[in-house]
Amino acid sequence: MADITLINFNTGLNLSLGEVGTGSNRCKYLPVGSLYLVSSLEEKGFEVDFRDYQFLPPEKFYDIESLASSLKSSSDILGVSVSTDMLPFAMLFFKEIKERFPEKRIIIGGPGVKAIEEKLMKEFPWVDVLVFGDGEQTITELLDSMIKEKDLKKVEGISFRSKKGIFFTPPRKTLSDLDKLLYPDYHKIKLKDYDLKSIITARGCCFRCAFCNHSLDHTPVRYRSIDNVMKEIELLASEFGCTELKILDDNFAFNKKRARLFCTELKKLKVDLRLDISVTLSCLNENLMRELSSAGVTSILFGIESASNRILKRINKPFTLEQAEKAIKKSANYFDAIELSFIWGFPFETMQEFRKTLFYYIYYGGLFKEKNKTGLGMLIPLPESMLFKEFGNSIRFSEELSWNGLVSLNDSRDYMQLIPRKELISLIKTYPKIFSSFYYYPHRDIKKKNYLLKKNLEIT
Repeated sequence: MADITLINFNTGLNLSLGEVGTGSNRCKYLPVGSLYLVSSLEEKGFEVDFRDYQFLPPEKFYDIESLASSLKSSSDILGVSVSTDMLPFAMLFFKEIKERFPEKRIIIGGPGVKAIEEKLMKEFPWVDVLVFGDGEQTITELLDSMIKEKDLKKVEGISFRSKKGIFFTPPRKTLSDLDKLLYPDYHKIKLKDYDLKSIITARGCCFRCAFCNHSLDHTPVRYRSIDNVMKEIELLASEFGCTELKILDDNFAFNKKRARLFCTELKKLKVDLRLDISVTLSCLNENLMRELSSAGVTSILFGIESASNRILKRINKPFTLEQAEKAIKKSANYFDAIELSFIWGFPFETMQEFRKTLFYYIYYGGLFKEKNKTGLGMLIPLPESMLFKEFGNSIRFSEELSWNGLVSLNDSRDYMQLIPRKELISLIKTYPKIFSSFYYYPHRDIKKKNYLLKKNLEIT
């Protein structure tokens, strides 16, 4: 039996009903974070049983009893990476596991637990250990201590429960040299089976957008060396035949000098590769657009968020609408696909500002019809954001307004009917500060805005 069973708990399904625009309902994303953990564990000699739940058919994924039964042959130590949109479902899943297999110990981590670690451990006793921060070193020390029954208090960056209560160990020092990490273990999977192949060249974000979980996080941006990145790209292209890559960095072009060096070195590799990146508009000029395009960048994402300069300033976006329009127009000359992200539902958003944002969403959707993947999503209250600190006590829940297919009344897909929606909604309503991403910020005219959004989408 393996020392640990690691589970990627991303469905690969489009649960985000509140975000409209193009996109597949069934896209399998490369679980880069989990594969980094696999590499770290195997380097230390541990045997890892890796399971990616994206490959389960939808009708089985949402059957909690069937899911739990499938773990009969797993290791007695389970490590699960949880995303925000799947967190309440994961809690029901973990409860079922504990009822069927009380001897199994559950470790959770991932973006879904950020900023709510203490609340999760207090309210959900079926979680044995929670990992926070960079997990590569933590998971190896934790697994060694669990197998050898050593004192978990000596493992930094975790919370754990024992007969004496719940304990938090000191945070682990942020890993500054990302080159020390092994590449994700691509041999553990069949790379060709994933629709979206991706890499990470940096961790963290330099900006503090008020709606984002990074806005109260003061961890500096950390970069891999360009040489280290090029070797991974060459590996993916030559050994695995990869021809498309999405770079998952929050803002690939913040360090312009590094971005230019990346372009120069990538051209030297002479690989046939198309790249997809995300960039903050203020970090991009036409010269850099030209260099990125010539190096193989064919798709670019801009987070515009709002068509109101007042809101852009309020949420700390480092550009104006007029600057955004100029950058978008220029980028159309260099990139095959332009993805624009808009948000509605800010607690201080007026009806006029909403209408203008809706207009720009529809306008750009038509203007770049052949190369556009524009989306308009409802604002999600994230617990480590500036907006949540200011408005978090007023959040509300509504099945009618919910953006998430787990609880929305608007999702008619057959397999979604298998979801224990009643239990999920009860859980979400009981713990608003844990499952805040299923809520919204109440403000005047929000239902009218939702109605107008739906009507305009029917027309377009």
